[in-house]
Amino acid sequence: MMHLWSVFAQNDIRVTPKLTLTAGIRWDYQGALTDRFNALVRDFCVSCVNPIQVPGMTLMAGLEYAGVGSNPRGITNPHYGNIAPRFGFAYRFWHDTVVRGGFGIVYAQAWQNPGAAPGFSQTTTILQPTTEGIPATDLTNPFPDGVLSPVGAANGLATNVGRDVSFTDPNTNIPQTYQYSLSVQDTFRQNWLLSASYVGSYIRRLPVSQNLNHLSLPALALGNAALTASVDNPLSAAQNQSVNAPYLSVLNGTFMNQSTIQEQ
Repeated sequence: MMHLWSVFAQNDIRVTPKLTLTAGIRWDYQGALTDRFNALVRDFCVSCVNPIQVPGMTLMAGLEYAGVGSNPRGITNPHYGNIAPRFGFAYRFWHDTVVRGGFGIVYAQAWQNPGAAPGFSQTTTILQPTTEGIPATDLTNPFPDGVLSPVGAANGLATNVGRDVSFTDPNTNIPQTYQYSLSVQDTFRQNWLLSASYVGSYIRRLPVSQNLNHLSLPALALGNAALTASVDNPLSAAQNQSVNAPYLSVLNGTFMNQSTIQEQ
């Protein structure tokens, strides 16, 4: 659910018989996307310590959920400063020639992508091969560790560890467009109108998707042979720790219970 509110006021001012000004202002508010059951990811906390423990390492980061703990129910923070002024004018040079122009700011409604709500919707993936070209499983038993069941927000920061995650930046704001125009109109003969116009726009704050796990240029420079090489997986020790017993279902079927992984 999402709340949308707008307030608008406008006035036309006839300054002289030849000049008319138009001034208006609009306020737009787009509330954060919420869910009746809080089945939404709120953020990705990069400074939080993950509850899954690995000997000799401290795992950081994890997903946070809307409405859990002190988190708001919406997936984004509210923005109340979306003020949109509009100005226009019309000036008659001669009896049959008029110049018109205007400028305005428009706020577009932005779709807040909640992602796949991991924990509330659960996908079980087939293990990727640890050696290039050799499958880790076969179709007779594609899920040797079983099929995962949705657990909601119960796993907290441990949700989808070892799997893909997606989330909306809570500081996301709605797109803003600057629109402007200038035109000259002239009537001649009896039924002819000649018009020349310039219309432009400039858009800010368009939503984009960003991969936080992308490879850096120095890493790409290592080449395919190095990136696909099989190496020891230090994270596989997590499945042998008794403190991780509540999260074994999270680790099953991920690279975190494989003894070796690809360098990439």
